[in-house]
Amino acid sequence: MIGHTKISVTRKGGEIGRDRYGNPIYAPDETKVYRGEFFPLTTTEAWRGETGGTVANERFRVLLPPSATDIAHNEHVQILGRTFRIVGVPEPFAVNGRVHHYEFEARAI
Repeated sequence: MIGHTKISVTRKGGEIGRDRYGNPIYAPDETKVYRGEFFPLTTTEAWRGETGGTVANERFRVLLPPSATDIAHNEHVQILGRTFRIVGVPEPFAVNGRVHHYEFEARAI
């Protein structure tokens, strides 16, 4: 796989403690940058009535290198300046018994 596109994956920081009122304190978000590919799948438009207008639902297939083992569902990815949400679980794609790349679907936010 030849990755031409810079893809940033953002993971929400985990809970590191509690404040004096018992509310959780979170670590800063982590961002990792990979080189990968993405391809458009479908775009649909939904009409939300007179005041809502139309809403576009864009879906893309994203391919990341085998080093992207820590990607999880419901994380966010930045691709070409746009933010997408990972839908489902990233799946490994094996060639000759080795992980060649990871694939997942992303929706525009």
